[in-house]
Amino acid sequence: MVNPIQYGRAARAWPLLTEKAADESNITYADLSQHLGIHARPIRYVLGVIQDYCLREKLPPLTVLVVNRRGFPSEGFIAWDVDDLDEGYRLVYRYPWHELT
Repeated sequence: MVNPIQYGRAARAWPLLTEKAADESNITYADLSQHLGIHARPIRYVLGVIQDYCLREKLPPLTVLVVNRRGFPSEGFIAWDVDDLDEGYRLVYRYPWHELT
């Protein structure tokens, strides 16, 4: 079970990630954790909430935008085939995130 605090953090991370999608860019784990004011280690729980939501709602894999220093999602990223990240990025960049309420 996910700690309820992570849902609040995910809600704060969501607009930043959708903004990155609109800009067709990504963000590092370190930068996202700094934005949320937390250490980088628990960022996986925040991303897990968002990843699970996207999977459940059949949305593009928004968490693909969060990358390590080498520019790749971590091993916890399971929302898309890591051998075809370009297609995952394409879907995320093209999705009308601003239309979700």
